Formats: sequence, structure tokens, C-alpha cells
Amino acid sequence: MDHSKNLPSPSTPAGRGNFGERQEAGRRDWGFHAHQSIYEFAGGFVAGRRCLEIGCGTGYGLRRLLEAGATGFVAIDKDAAVLESLRDQLPDVECRCRDLDIEGLGVAAGTCDLVFSSNVFEHLTDPDRIIAEASAALTDDGLAIIAVPPVTSVELLAANARNIFHVTNIPPRSWAAKLARGFHEVRQYRHWVVPRLVTAAGDLDRDAARQGDFTFAITEDHDIRTITAIFVARRPRRPPIAEPQADEGCPPAWRAAKVEADARQAMVMDLKRQLAEMETWARENRAGGVDPAVILDGICRQLAFLTGREPS
Repeated sequence: MDHSKNLPSPSTPAGRGNFGERQEAGRRDWGFHAHQSIYEFAGGFVAGRRCLEIGCGTGYGLRRLLEAGATGFVAIDKDAAVLESLRDQLPDVECRCRDLDIEGLGVAAGTCDLVFSSNVFEHLTDPDRIIAEASAALTDDGLAIIAVPPVTSVELLAANARNIFHVTNIPPRSWAAKLARGFHEVRQYRHWVVPRLVTAAGDLDRDAARQGDFTFAITEDHDIRTITAIFVARRPRRPPIAEPQADEGCPPAWRAAKVEADARQAMVMDLKRQLAEMETWARENRAGGVDPAVILDGICRQLAFLTGREPS
């Protein structure tokens, strides 16, 4: 089935962004191409499998997985408006609205052949629960493909902590340890680019990247430089190991609690500065007919999220 005509539009509720955290079908920048390439990678595993996507977002990647031959598809997200749009546009997909931190997956045991999740687990306060429930939802020969940010240094820990939506920030080796409690076999893949996009200084030419410019290779080096840390986990444990292992957090030398606290405080101060600047901008432009409400509302809601106070 051709699902291309059913992709969400940026003008629909499902196509509007989440402070830049949520990818959209209408974008064609580095972030979109990098995220879409993860779906291209997963597409090599889905043929003939019943699939579950944890955190489907706007559904921009569903087309690739459906076109790759998934025989059934369940999509879970916490945004009811997004899912309502997807139900209309992708009727073959079973959409379920769930807050994973509160409700869990809610998927019956042994009903899926493949679980896929891209850049979602770092948003969860209790990823261990979802890993265990995903393992249980899979058949005995099922597999999970999980992609998370590669927090491989103190600097990257601080950068992720400055994102208000990233609440579980741990290194790839720690994600591998967590997944190993739910699966007998866990392999990490390096998410990288073709050589022409790597400059002499080792930087990535993000402006030139397009679909097809990304590579994926198995690696045993959890600290390798990578765009995303991607794991393919096979052979679900029956039952999963319940007790956390010693290597599931950040290295003690990172002093992660302080690094994250400092980063979040800096983020609040930066948002307050942005709000002050936008208030000045609004006063200067209101007379000219410019409506600043949307921008100001977005910043106010971020501050409210961080402080626990209602936006004024």
C-alpha cells in the first residue's frame, strides 16, 4: 500500500513540533534526515513481522516501516491529538494513547514480533519497566530496536540535561546493561555518515546530508563517536532480570547528579533571558500587527514545566 499521500502535514496537529524535539514530515533538515535514517535501518528487520512502535510522534517514520513489509502495526504515543490525526491518515495502524511513565505499555504478552523506539527512552522516568514490558510483549524469536542519544562524555551529559524532555541520561554501555536484563543478546550499532560528509577536522557536514548518506555498523565500542546509539536486542528473557546491575548509571567520576543539576539551572536562566527578550520584541512589534502569542506561549510553557508554576 502506498502511504505517501497519508503522511501528516505540518499544518495539522500531528505536524506541529514539540519545541523542536518532535520530528515532522514536512522538514528536510539534518535532524529529519538523521532520524529518518533510523527508520531506514529498522526497515531491514520488519518484513513479515507484527510491529510495535513506542513513541510514534507525528508518524513520519511509519510509512517506511509499513512499506518495508510490516504485517501489522501498533503505534503508541502520549499525544492524543497526534494519534487522532494518525488514525485518519493511516487507518491500517492501531493507535494507542498511553503515558508510559504512568500506564506502561499495556501490550499483551507474545503479541509482537518487533518493538521499535527511536529517541524515546531518554524521555522516560522508568525505562526499566518499559524494557521489561517490551520484552514480555515479544514472541520468543522477537527483537527490539532501541535508539537513544549517545551520552559518552560529561559534556554530552550536560548537553542532554539542558533538554527539559531528557530525564534519563546515561551512557550507551549503561543502556546495553539495562537491555541485557530483558534480552539474552544485545548488540550496538554505530550510526554514522558516508566518508564525504566527514571533514578533515572530523566534523560532520550536516548541511549536505541527505537520505542514503547514513551508515550502520555493529560495534563493541560503547564509547565510539556516533550520531545515535542504536541497539538490536534479541531472544527476550523469560522473565526479565528485575534487579538493576551496577553498570547501569553514569561513571562516578562524572558526578552526574551535580552536572545535570547545574545544566538544568543554566537552562532555566537561559529560558528566562529568552522570555525577557521576546517580551521586548513583542512590545516593539505589536503595533505593527505581529502576533507574538505563539512564541511567548511556548517559552512560558517551558518555564512552567521547569518551575512547576502556571504560566502568567
